Amino acid sequence: MFNRLYKIIQTVLAIGVFLAIIVIIAYFTKFHNGLSDESKNWADFGSLLAGVFTFCSALATIATLLFIHKENEENKHIIKQQAEALAFEQYLKHRDLFIKIMSDTVKTCPRKIEIYNVDELYKNIFPSNNPTARPSYSVEINNTQACTPRDLTSILAMYSILTDQIQSNSADCAHTLLRLMGMLKINCLDHPSNGDLIFNGNNTGINIYSIYLKTNETVKVINSILYFTGNSQVKYIDHFATSGLLTKALIEHFNNKAAPRDTFYAVKNEPWLQDLEKLYIRTYNDTDFQKIFKNTSIKLQLFFSTREKVITLSKNPDDIINCHLQEDTKIKNKKDISQREENCIKSASNTFNNIKKKLAITKGTS
Repeated sequence: MFNRLYKIIQTVLAIGVFLAIIVIIAYFTKFHNGLSDESKNWADFGSLLAGVFTFCSALATIATLLFIHKENEENKHIIKQQAEALAFEQYLKHRDLFIKIMSDTVKTCPRKIEIYNVDELYKNIFPSNNPTARPSYSVEINNTQACTPRDLTSILAMYSILTDQIQSNSADCAHTLLRLMGMLKINCLDHPSNGDLIFNGNNTGINIYSIYLKTNETVKVINSILYFTGNSQVKYIDHFATSGLLTKALIEHFNNKAAPRDTFYAVKNEPWLQDLEKLYIRTYNDTDFQKIFKNTSIKLQLFFSTREKVITLSKNPDDIINCHLQEDTKIKNKKDISQREENCIKSASNTFNNIKKKLAITKGTS
């Protein structure tokens, strides 16, 4: 296109020069045979030349303007291409940095996790970013009515709900945490252990004995995103998530839930573990049990305080069994036992006898 215009300009200028020469030749042929001695003739000739040069100058000006216009169009196209290339490069760098920060964040978590679809997470956090435009580096936190599903505002709203549920020791926090993990694309890669919650056959990494581990991971990911988007970070809620009352609520909520009947349930690798959980619940609900089996209650609360301690308990439950046996023998030697205390002792003994039977069966089959 540019070469074609250049040839047109050359042709126009050539035609203008040719016409000017024709006019001069025609003037001399018509009015003079040679050079004139009259000043008037030279004045007329000067007027003719002025007109010819004016015409040629106009043609040259038009040609110049056309050339400049075309050059500007070409420059605009080049600038646009350069801007698009720069925007694409900035987009890739911004996206790659986001991916790196997410990768570095999950490496700091105690359990093995991954962000299984970081591209989709990036699009949810930065919905307006694309390869053809300069990326936005900050994200504004809107009110919940103006948010879109899975954007940063929705994530923070869900985290606020989770915080309220954990502070009130509600077992619903497990369901909210699962939804939040879905919004953040968090996937647990660890092999499931006692207390891990399974959803649709996959280990979520949410553990009913140590739910604070998953809240800690979730907050780390959220705070990394908030830092990357130029927003203030949220506070950790680990100190609320370690509450024994919350553990008790989670145990009660997921008690008797199992596959294939339920899609969301807790792993119990040992058949006697649920019996110990029932005794653990009694350390909060049954004042007689707390009073009569004080040391057993303390040990139960200690064992069910973290996932790691439950793993230790599952390998050697004899410690808690022997502790109960000592207290049971001691209390039975007392003479002034009330009927309520006797019922409590009998109930606890029956539970521990069931645990021993299940342990014997387990050892016999192993």
